[in-house]
Amino acid sequence: MNALDVTLITALALSITQVFKLAFNDERFNRFAPLVSLAVGIFIATIFLGADKDSLLLGIVAGLSASGLFSGSKSIVGN
Repeated sequence: MNALDVTLITALALSITQVFKLAFNDERFNRFAPLVSLAVGIFIATIFLGADKDSLLLGIVAGLSASGLFSGSKSIVGN
C-alpha cells in the first residue's frame, strides 16, 4: 500500500460517485452522496487490496477524500 493506491482509489471513488449523482439526479441522493463515496471507497479498497484493517482504513480515507475533493473544488469554482 502506497500513495499511488490512495490516489487511484480516491479518483475511482470520485468518478463512480459522480456517475451515481448524474444517474440519480435527485436532491435526496445528493444529501447522501458522501456516504455513497465512503461506501465506494471502502468497496474499491477491499477489492484491490484485500479485506484487512489497512485496506478498510484506506477505503475510508479515500472515500472521504473523494467527497471533500469534489465539494472543495466546487466551492472554489463557484458552480
